[in-house]
Parts: sequence; structure tokens; C-alpha cells
Amino acid sequence: MSTKKLLALSDSRNVITTIIGGGKAPFKDRGLAQEAILEGPSAVAVDEEDNIYIAGFLANRVFKIDTKGRISAFAGTGEKITSGDGGPAVDAGLNGPSAIAVDGGLVYIAEQLSDRIRVVDTNGVINTFAGNGRGGLVVDGKREPIKDGVHATKAPLEQPAGLAIRDGELYFTEFAGNRVRKVNKDGTLSTVAGTGERTSAGDGGPATEASLQGPTGILVDHRGRVYVSEVFSARIRRIDEKGRITTVAGLGKSGQPADGDRARGARLRWPHGLALDEEDNLYVADFAANRVYAIGRDGLINTIAGTGKGGPLKAGRATTGPIENPLGLAIDSSGGLLITLFNQGSLVRIDPKGRVEHLVGQPSKRRATQASPGEAYLKGVGGVTSDVKGNIYVAEVFGNTVHRVTPSARMTTFTGSGFARSSGDSNGASDAEVNHPVGLWPHNGGLFVAEADGHRIRFIDEDGVITTIAGTGEPGFLGDGGRGADALMAHP
Repeated sequence: MSTKKLLALSDSRNVITTIIGGGKAPFKDRGLAQEAILEGPSAVAVDEEDNIYIAGFLANRVFKIDTKGRISAFAGTGEKITSGDGGPAVDAGLNGPSAIAVDGGLVYIAEQLSDRIRVVDTNGVINTFAGNGRGGLVVDGKREPIKDGVHATKAPLEQPAGLAIRDGELYFTEFAGNRVRKVNKDGTLSTVAGTGERTSAGDGGPATEASLQGPTGILVDHRGRVYVSEVFSARIRRIDEKGRITTVAGLGKSGQPADGDRARGARLRWPHGLALDEEDNLYVADFAANRVYAIGRDGLINTIAGTGKGGPLKAGRATTGPIENPLGLAIDSSGGLLITLFNQGSLVRIDPKGRVEHLVGQPSKRRATQASPGEAYLKGVGGVTSDVKGNIYVAEVFGNTVHRVTPSARMTTFTGSGFARSSGDSNGASDAEVNHPVGLWPHNGGLFVAEADGHRIRFIDEDGVITTIAGTGEPGFLGDGGRGADALMAHP
């Protein structure tokens, strides 16, 4: 999903060339954060001095914003590789940084795609803190075992996705391993929750005997209780001080809660980032619902940001405008809630009065419509296909667009505005919008488009008119034997 180029292998000379992609998002070191565009910001953290750290999952970098609003590269060169231990973090390679935790001048970085956790010390030197880079490795037909009690740097991790720290111990979620684990003060690993089985079960019993389903976000409160978001079960679980696990939010079915619902009986879609304020209000970023929720101490859930639709962020009340694909959350010293918007490449802040402002990035998106396809900046290449005329179609997943490259190497946007929403049926595809297009297939001069988060299959005919042929837009698995447009599907 993080691929940014489309390559072709010549039949005659076996030479690989770039057809589309390879451009970079604009970034000026020590420039104003509001003028920057980030590549896939996945997480945010704040240190004791109110400096902000942002993980750029697609950029393979971590950025730092100082209190004067200037942004700089903190770690990573942008190269998608794990390298540079023992040297300056800015000269090191990072591979899919997904989470950040800050503790007393130390900055921890989860590299989900390299199965490691790195740490940057107060001198700016980076080293591996956990993981041997062999997560999920199968040797001689056997998976490398997950063991507790071994030193963290010698152990395999399985896609660390979230980080939290308390009393010198680092907690992390393993997205592929379906566990929560901890690096103890002596440097050894222990399991906090999960058996490795990819289901969501075990409430009321020991967390180590329970199962988790795609754990991502994590936080630890002042009492030592651990909160975990499960994207595939659409739940938030909590592990208490005695190690027992319960569900605090989410029914286990995809949907959208009404304000004032009991959180335990509410439907979520893809909960990810978590944050907790001083009054024990729990904040949840629901990536697929385009909303941020607050769960109060009374157990009731309410929307505090977003309308459920994607689109350009608007100044004003956070509940009256779109919040597109929120992913990471953090709370600053003034009680403001920081939110990374993955698709828009930006960071926003909701103040204690519920007003929203941009900290990083512009409200409008940069689209990959340069004259030269080889210089275009793409946010994740999905499906690729071609038609009988030699045109190449490329789905830009996180850019929410489908591009067409002609045989003469002219590139245009075929459909999509760049915002994650489905619209424009029965009109021209060039004016329509698509929500995370992942699959493409040509047919009778037209093009099928699968929208992963639009939960639809759409068709653009030879006249350029777009129509939904399957899916209502609501996730589910219903409608066999009926009209495709009346059926439910989930992430086609």
C-alpha cells in the first residue's frame, strides 16, 4: 500500500523503467509547518516542552515541529529501509514508521514494515530498541516462535503498530501478531494480552488468554490500565491492573454510533488512534468513519470531530466540517487534541472549545497531475490495468484518484477529486469522487473501479459516465440474489 511508483519491464531488453510516480511531496527543512505536506502521517506525539513529533508512514520519516511552528526532519532520510544504528537519526533509514512515543527526551519509533522499534536518544543518535527484523519469518516450514523473557533486540516482532510508555516500560501492539507486548525495564519482553489468534474473544478473563483482532492504537492510563483498539473487530478493549480484559467500546459490528449511545453497544468502523485527557475522557480516531469520538467516564460516546464524510477541512466547529481519515491522536499541554489526517497529509488541532485549526498542511490537496508522469507524486499505488488503445490506468489509493497515462505519456486524472468520498453517479467521471480505489478492470471500453472504503463497485462507461453497480456504501455482507446496487459489501 505504500508503493509510490509504477514500474514496467521491457520485453526486449529486460530494462525496468518508471511509468508513473517517483515525485516527492514538497518539504522544506526548518520551514513553516503550515506550508508542508506530509506523506501519510500515521501518528503524533508531544514532548514535555510541547514539541510535536509526527510519523510519516509513506514518507519513511519522522518530523518535529517546534513551538514556533517550524518543521524539520527528526529521523529518516526517506529511503524505505532500516539502517543507520549508532549514527545520527536524520541519516538513518526507516521502514514504515507507524507510531511514536516520547519519554524524558527519548523518542521511540515503531517501524511496522521492518518489525522493529527504534529509539532516538537526547544526542539524536538512533538504535534498535526491540525486534530482530525477523517477524513472522518461516524457516523450514516453521514460524519463528514468539517467546517471553528474551531480550527485546533478539526477539521477532510482528508489525508493531502502536506505542505507549509508562514508568520506563514500553508497551506496543503487534498488528500481525494480534498481541500486546511490553519491553520491561531490564530489556526483556513479556506478553500483556493476546494469544496470537486473530479473533476477538476472552472478555472477563486473563488478557494473556484472550484473543485480539488487528490491534493498533494503544495507551496506558495513570492507573496502569491498558487500552487497545482493534481495527478488525471494531472494538476498544481495556486490560485492568489485575490483567483482566474487557470491552469498553464497540459491539463488534461495523457501523456508526448515535451521540449519547452506550459505548459498549455502539458500532464503530475502523478505530485506530487513542488518547486520554486529564478527566479520563477517551478519544478514538475512527479512520473509516471519518470521525473522532469521545467516550466519557459515564460510558457514553459522542462525536467531537467530523461529519462522517471526507472532504477539505473547514475552519470553525470541529463537528460541522469533514475530518478525513483520522489516524493518530495526542493531547498537548493546553488540552488541545492533535489529529493526523492520513490522506490529506496534514495535522490539525481541536482546541478545548471544539474549534479546529491546521497545524501542518493545507486544506487543499496536492494532486498528481504533473505533465510528466515520472515526476508525479503518488500516495500509494493500487490496481493497474490498460485498455485496447494502450492507455494505462493507475489507482492512487490514498490520493483517492484514478489516473490515465496515454501512449504518448500524457497523464490526466480520470476520476476522483482527491478526497475520500463516493459521489457523482450518472455524471462525468472527471467530476466524480472515489473513496480509496484499489482495484481496476477494463470492460467493453469502460472501466470497473473497486472502492475499498466506499464499499462499492463502480463502472465508468466509454462515454465517461460513472455509475454504482454494486454496494450501497454501507459495509456488510448482504444481498445475494438481488440487485447489485442494493447489496452490502465490505472493502472490495
